[in-house]
Amino acid sequence: NWMTRIKKIQQRQQKLNWMMRIKKIQITRNMNLKKLQMLNLLTVKKIS
Repeated sequence: NWMTRIKKIQQRQQKLNWMMRIKKIQITRNMNLKKLQMLNLLTVKKIS
């Protein structure tokens, strides 16, 4: 039955979108962390 097939495809698509969103969040978080570390390094160098 094609209705169930469409539903399955939609579910899979949602799952993929969700995964992508999580990945994006993780990537941005990593970027922010790296920026913070760089800033910390800079401030430490300035102080010492």
